[in-house]
Amino acid sequence: MKYSDSLIEEIIVALNNANYEVRYYFNKETREVDYSVEYIIEEQDNEEGRIDFSDWIEIEGIKSYEKYNLMQDFTARQNDRLREILDVALNGKGTFRRFKDVLYRYPEEEKNWYEFEHNWLKQRAIEFLDKVYS
Repeated sequence: MKYSDSLIEEIIVALNNANYEVRYYFNKETREVDYSVEYIIEEQDNEEGRIDFSDWIEIEGIKSYEKYNLMQDFTARQNDRLREILDVALNGKGTFRRFKDVLYRYPEEEKNWYEFEHNWLKQRAIEFLDKVYS
């Protein structure tokens, strides 16, 4: 099935940002993406205008281990020098920040990382939509 670029981008945002406090949902009929924030839901329980997500499909966010595996996959594709530096960045606390800090010093590879990540997220978004419409 063909999906619009804008829908795929909305799903990518949801995949990237969904977590235990912010939940994203997809409406199969209207092709809308919306979200709810847990602490706001508690405050709005008795208010009108709150979206009822009972007929919506939750979009689960990307898990940190999946992102870490993606960074490892990207690292493995680099030249020896950069691969060594990124391997060090991927160890211990603060991995995600260090990884991006290293790439910041290599603008071309940083661009390649964001393209690599976006293509991976795009594939995940399409897989989500294919599953919804199968």
